[in-house]
Amino acid sequence: MVNIVEEIANEFLDEYYVSSENKNYFLNGLDKELSRYKKEADKIIFLKSVRSSIQEMYDDHFANCKEKKDCEKLKWHLKSIFYVNNLLEDYSISEDKNDCFTSEEKQMFCDKLDKIIDEIEILKKGQNVIYDDLSEEIEEMKGLFYLGKKNWKTLLVGKGFEMVAGGVVSETISKELINLSGLSIQNLLK
Repeated sequence: MVNIVEEIANEFLDEYYVSSENKNYFLNGLDKELSRYKKEADKIIFLKSVRSSIQEMYDDHFANCKEKKDCEKLKWHLKSIFYVNNLLEDYSISEDKNDCFTSEEKQMFCDKLDKIIDEIEILKKGQNVIYDDLSEEIEEMKGLFYLGKKNWKTLLVGKGFEMVAGGVVSETISKELINLSGLSIQNLLK
């Protein structure tokens, strides 16, 4: 399922990027489009989607380009990626490809989060309000992959600690959340 902001980003690219290849038109369009969003999360999703699409265009063109050193289209793509990365830095979002989730990683984490939610369902007998809130918190994590791996995992661990400290969950579920993040408690305390 395509996120509405990602769909808007694709439409934006068709109008302001693919058909124009005009730097000022593209940059003015980016500023105009970003001003329409109230939530930073939507801005980040939009920018990451734009960057990802431009990177794909660059990779596709690079694979078949005969004049890699002097190709204006490759230069245009690289400059555009640079511009978008600068905008993302305003939101403390890394341009490091290693910090971005792949589709497979997103699916793996969603599956593991679903497993934890299933375990919570078993435990919730008689405490529906607490465990429904907990399930919503965990479900929310599925929509936050745009934060990047480091920030997403840190938030996941923070939610785990917060739930234990608040007496909402047992240490067992909290450990599962922390294990899912791949971070160790010893590394968090350093």
